[in-house]
Amino acid sequence: MVGFDYRYGYKGLGNSQTIKTDSDGLIEVTVIDEIKYDNQKLGSTLIRRYLNEGKIEDVTALLGRFYEVEGQVIAGSQIGRKLNIPTANLAIRPDFAPLRSGVYATIVEFNGHQYIGVCNIGYNPTFNTQKERRLEVHLLGFDGDLYAQMIKVRFVKWLRDEMVFDNLSEFHKQIETDIRTTKQLVTPLLNAKNGI
Repeated sequence: MVGFDYRYGYKGLGNSQTIKTDSDGLIEVTVIDEIKYDNQKLGSTLIRRYLNEGKIEDVTALLGRFYEVEGQVIAGSQIGRKLNIPTANLAIRPDFAPLRSGVYATIVEFNGHQYIGVCNIGYNPTFNTQKERRLEVHLLGFDGDLYAQMIKVRFVKWLRDEMVFDNLSEFHKQIETDIRTTKQLVTPLLNAKNGI
């Protein structure tokens, strides 16, 4: 089974029409017609573009599931802990599809449990600015040590761009707003999944 625009071989000269001849008739070919979403060709290129634009609901609709990143929690700068908003930091592998920088409502899975998570992807422009983008997520209702543990972060909705705050009070107010919004979005999803 191949897509309508399938290519193979030297310089991609082979296609869905030539594969039967090139295989001396030994391969039976079924060609899948073009499928469109929002008047655009559905495929990995479109999904990557939506991830880069923060269109997480579209990505979820196309994948039939939440886009997720799995990784090992690494040591961060501990700024979040000092601000009473501890985060789990994941190294962003270069082969992950590039997600738009900013704040996301997420579901975090760890050790068979699911938690509501507020995730930031970016450079931390207000406190401890980074040269490389990082993914850090605050798990609501979790109290423990996640260092060196594997977690999954499932993206529910992009909330906003990263912001530069003038002071700690403004920062905390915005984080409280992000947490409220995330709870409103994610709690019904966890309740439905758990049959509550």
